[in-house]
Amino acid sequence: MHFSKLVNEFISLEEQENLNVWFEEVRERHGENQVVDQDGLRSLQESIKGWSIMRGLSDSEPLKQLVHSLIEDEKDDFGEIPQFVWGIRDRIIEEWKEIPNLADNSFVQLTLVGKDGFVHPHYDPSPNGFVTCRANVFFSTWDGDHIYINKKLFPIQERDLICFAASIYKHKTEPSQCEKRAFCSFGFLIPYETFGIDHDDPKVRMSRRIWKHFVDLEGSNYVN
Repeated sequence: MHFSKLVNEFISLEEQENLNVWFEEVRERHGENQVVDQDGLRSLQESIKGWSIMRGLSDSEPLKQLVHSLIEDEKDDFGEIPQFVWGIRDRIIEEWKEIPNLADNSFVQLTLVGKDGFVHPHYDPSPNGFVTCRANVFFSTWDGDHIYINKKLFPIQERDLICFAASIYKHKTEPSQCEKRAFCSFGFLIPYETFGIDHDDPKVRMSRRIWKHFVDLEGSNYVN
């Protein structure tokens, strides 16, 4: 299954403004990111020159494993997630309606990339048996922003949606040219079989190695 997809103007101007307001509310509650213990998270935090916060939206064990491995602080600063955010997620699920049960293993993440911050080339971790997919909605960026996914360049504008298989497609960005590159990432864990790849696929074997390495890192919250 080819899962990289760019949808221009996926959200409305009103939703963009609402995301900006919600983002600042969460950011004020969350404060600045604390220095994390885990090497992989520290590297990401330093490179983006910003902050990120994540919450699971499902109670499944695989989703709990992923969230617990990524979140250093259990404190929940999101508060109640606004209804319009759920509405955006529902439209994303509808956009990929050929994939069943997307809501079963889902999370939401807000990320700020500061001036000159960037996302270094990497694969996302994913629990064994699943592909971590991301649907990123950009509501603040600069004219000319872009992301590389599996060596392909995707131009990004405000209000755009980009969806891709983050645990099997390497991805990266160039340094941010604005003070606030902000996006809301809706994540989904999709079983290998549903995604259309075999357990012995080289990308699956690589994903399993990344997961083992990630959870074995010193400072990781998750015990496999």
